[in-house]
Amino acid sequence: MGRLGFDQVVIELTRALVSEGHAKVHLNGKFTKPFKLERGVRQGFPVLPLLFAISTQPLMRLLQEGERKGELQGVNVPRGISLLHRLFADDSGVSIKAEENNFRNLCNIIGKFEKMSGAQLNPTKSIIMPFALEHPSNWLLETGCQVLRPGQFITYLGCRFGVEKAETERANAIRNKIQTKLCKWSNRFLMWSSRVLLL
Repeated sequence: MGRLGFDQVVIELTRALVSEGHAKVHLNGKFTKPFKLERGVRQGFPVLPLLFAISTQPLMRLLQEGERKGELQGVNVPRGISLLHRLFADDSGVSIKAEENNFRNLCNIIGKFEKMSGAQLNPTKSIIMPFALEHPSNWLLETGCQVLRPGQFITYLGCRFGVEKAETERANAIRNKIQTKLCKWSNRFLMWSSRVLLL
């Protein structure tokens, strides 16, 4: 935060909010005694999305610098836009061209970020989706991450990825999901801001 230009007062307030957390566990119908949170923050902590955005700034800069230097090639989408990273809440996604050199450069950048930040990539929670490769190569498998196979899918930010589906079927699934959410409006009175949040 200091490197990004935050005032020392804001940094100290943030440190107090994060480091002074306590929690109880509901066990067999009773709550345990409070204990200090040593790692992470409380669920639903309102400052968490902002802290995530701040903490991922170095990673975004490393990815952008890698792309600028030609070490990383993102996936091109219509209108000539390169899609390289998507960071939302606590989910991160990186899209690169399916080439070994590209992939190894990405691994080096993630390794550099891990050393700088103290954060660690969790291979058991990380999934590689090789859209343009018929068979996963050895260089994908050696990461320890799950590699999605044809016919498998995951849900990322509420959307299904990996399954070969017709566009109309995919669009219908999204439409039905939104319709289900919107039906809740008729069951309870929601202010405009609550409707936007629900949507």
